[in-house]
Amino acid sequence: MNNDWKNKQNNKENRVINFLKRNAFYIVLFCCLCIIGAVSIYMNIKNNTKSVSMNQPKQKNVTQSKNEVSKTTDKGNAAKEKIENAKQVNQNLMKKDTQPTAPAAANNVVKNTFLDPLKNGNIVVKFDTWYAKNGKYTNIPGEYISPSKELNVLATCDGVVKNVDNGKVTIVNDQTGYTTVYDNLDEKSISIKPNDNVKQGQTIGKIGDSNYSNKLITDSSCLYFEIDQKQKDGTYLAVDPEKILVH
Repeated sequence: MNNDWKNKQNNKENRVINFLKRNAFYIVLFCCLCIIGAVSIYMNIKNNTKSVSMNQPKQKNVTQSKNEVSKTTDKGNAAKEKIENAKQVNQNLMKKDTQPTAPAAANNVVKNTFLDPLKNGNIVVKFDTWYAKNGKYTNIPGEYISPSKELNVLATCDGVVKNVDNGKVTIVNDQTGYTTVYDNLDEKSISIKPNDNVKQGQTIGKIGDSNYSNKLITDSSCLYFEIDQKQKDGTYLAVDPEKILVH
């Protein structure tokens, strides 16, 4: 039994030895190929790792360069925009300089439509002066004008006679919204009547002494003159004649 087992073992060993002897070249070649393949795989992995690590800084540099280019572009666009804005401002300033000056609307237009009611007259009591009347203080919504030589009272603007009452004449101009009041006229000298059309500069009467209230303010025989302006709500508000009349 022992001999048989030994013989079998020897046979196996001999077979292995014979196999190795017969195929030694191929076995060595296979091992070499495996080593070469392993080395090539290792080198490829190493090279790929290096290339990736080398490409990353390049990508960073590319990204940084793109950001720098975009920043430079933005700065350039901002500078161009500032230049364009400056040009636009200069053009607007040049347009303003070359454009004709607009007329000073309300006051100048109104002044050109009103004349003095009394030539060479002197104002003795100004607009909005306060005085005592019947124990109470009140203000004057017009002004008192003292004549020099000329006693004729002139219409300061075109309009329609609204009322004539005891030396007091009221003229209305619906187009401008102004009402003019002339008081203390000589009743016999008044040459107009209600609903008459009046032209600017037309004589409407002479200074008299019909308004007794003026004796409480001034001793001289004066013309009382008032200008009322129509408001949006339909009421009238007294305005300073000296801001409207053309002297």
